[in-house]
Amino acid sequence: MAATEPILAATGSPAAVPPEKSEGACSSSDRER
Repeated sequence: MAATEPILAATGSPAAVPPEKSEGACSSSDRER
């Protein structure tokens, strides 16, 4: 799971989206999956 988090963040364009929002999106995706 931890290895998938950074990959998702990189795909979600962390440079355009702040890290705080990226973390929230990762949590949502993890719960949905």
